[in-house]
Amino acid sequence: MNVHSPAEQTDLLSIDALSKRFERQPGLIARAGALVGHPPDRRAVQALSDITLSVRRGEVMGLVGESGCGKSTLGRIVAGITTPSSGAVRFSRSGRAAPGGAQMIFQDPFASLNPRKRVRDIIGEAPVFHGLTTRREMTAYVARYMELCGIDPELQDRFPHQFSGGQRQRIGIARALAVEPDFLVCDECVASLDVSIQAQVLNLFMELREKLNLTYLFISHDLSVIEHISDRIAVMYLGRIVETGPTEELVRNPRHPYTRALLDEMPVVSAAPRAFQPIRGEIPSPLSPPPGCHFHPRCPRAEAICTTNQPGLASVGPQHRCACHFATTES
Repeated sequence: MNVHSPAEQTDLLSIDALSKRFERQPGLIARAGALVGHPPDRRAVQALSDITLSVRRGEVMGLVGESGCGKSTLGRIVAGITTPSSGAVRFSRSGRAAPGGAQMIFQDPFASLNPRKRVRDIIGEAPVFHGLTTRREMTAYVARYMELCGIDPELQDRFPHQFSGGQRQRIGIARALAVEPDFLVCDECVASLDVSIQAQVLNLFMELREKLNLTYLFISHDLSVIEHISDRIAVMYLGRIVETGPTEELVRNPRHPYTRALLDEMPVVSAAPRAFQPIRGEIPSPLSPPPGCHFHPRCPRAEAICTTNQPGLASVGPQHRCACHFATTES
């Protein structure tokens, strides 16, 4: 991991008590049923619950958890795509103007690119709109960012379908960088790529971080990817942050049973036999989450208190916090 100067240890992103509820909208049949005395199901999905998190300037914050836990919702709120139900997201801007603010790189490198536009327009239209370049100089401007992301600038007249998956993801990265953001939200952006291509794209992110002094919120369900690229890790389960800490400390000394379970599922190269025990059960529906600690139906350590009392994040070491009733009782 990279060590940054004290000046870089200020918070660029602060998330305070952030929550998001998605209200179910009744369909045609449900509305018709309401006319005859059958009210529609208006249960809401509590996607995020009281998220408080900060990301320092120049660091990579990894956000990990199973599919459906709310990671992407948090990323979309940070990027300004989705509006929170309550709470606040605050950015502390750098001295330079940053028209792009926070930009998002999406999981699917094909669906996130307009198939009807050429690469030159995909990357260059937003910088022209923000006044970072002119229409006349756009070709040269786009070429710089394509080259920065490892794409041949001579290919900017092509359409997205004429590129491989790895190349399309690089185009998505170039599009995000072209508006000069301070902050990148990377949402499962290597999940759909082959393993060898994943490594190349992860290395590109690390190179760009150093060249452009970028800050990342890097989202993945794969803890091995998060461990490789992150300075700190936040573990999310069913809309709540259950553990945060420096990467090396959290991986070496996980305090939440869910974090331990994720680490146990990581592949390990070893000649010795290793028993594999997946996390028992399925992640509960966010329509009806369990009371108390959301993880208690799947937790091997659960006791009566876990079924009724929600644990808050408590300090278990330097910069290490965990939301478990028994985290502070362990060595």
